Amino acid sequence: MSSRRYTIPSTSSLTAFESVARLRGFARAAEELNTSQSAVSRHIGNLETRLGVKLFDRAGKRVALTRAGELYFGAVTSALEEVQNAERSLLSEQNDVTIACTHEVSHLFVMPRYANLKRALGGKADIRIITSEYSLVPSILDTGVDLVFEYSDAQDRKNATIVTPELITPVGAPDLVAQLRSKLQDPAAGWGDVPLLALSKTNYGWAVWDDWFEARGIAVRGITVETFDNYVYLLEAAVNGQGLALGWRGFVDRYLADGALVQIEDRWIERRTKLWARLTPKGLENAAALRIMRQLQGDAPTMAQGN
Repeated sequence: MSSRRYTIPSTSSLTAFESVARLRGFARAAEELNTSQSAVSRHIGNLETRLGVKLFDRAGKRVALTRAGELYFGAVTSALEEVQNAERSLLSEQNDVTIACTHEVSHLFVMPRYANLKRALGGKADIRIITSEYSLVPSILDTGVDLVFEYSDAQDRKNATIVTPELITPVGAPDLVAQLRSKLQDPAAGWGDVPLLALSKTNYGWAVWDDWFEARGIAVRGITVETFDNYVYLLEAAVNGQGLALGWRGFVDRYLADGALVQIEDRWIERRTKLWARLTPKGLENAAALRIMRQLQGDAPTMAQGN
């Protein structure tokens, strides 16, 4: 393929011409461009010599475009606007942050923190959230994703930070918990007929009711649970009094804060699995994504906060 070389005037000459034509004056153009009037005149003179036409009629302080100047002004303005728009588009794309996560993480974890994340960006970028089933999240990472939320029991991960440890505790609607609290004072009794809510979807390492019972030293058998394939729906069922849910710190905070759900005991059990935010190769080159990561890290609940 043959190379193409553009033989056009310098951008300094073109911007000087555009400014003089738009402002109808050399002095005003020099002020706008933060340069001297003689420099502006020199740029215009070089253009007129190069093009072999007169671009401006000068009568004292009055400056007007000639017919050739008007034609050239239209072309130069259009070209400069195209370059400016392309730059804005590229800067916008670089500053925006695209996050990939599950619907549960988006609804329960990211959105309650959305205002803080936007403030971390200084209002100069947008946040785009792509949701998917957890097993399908890896398949969407090549769509321009900067940051992805993942579960892992690793102690350290490259380009990632723990945004919340896995702290669990049973929660339920206030009326239901009030009815059950005295009954559940005896860890060895009463759990068999307690309505429990659980997830039916494929487990990728997060805790289930058996894990909580084991951590609390409660031996139970024959427990019946109502299952849901989405944690958001499960929590809504808990709010409606259908049963107790296993609450994750960082996901049920909003429900606990407004009293829609309450804990059956004042303790959280810590598990090995954690929710991580990981920067993709694209995100590592995106300053806005790095700011989002720092904000998430600063907002992460600790074990002390969980107790």
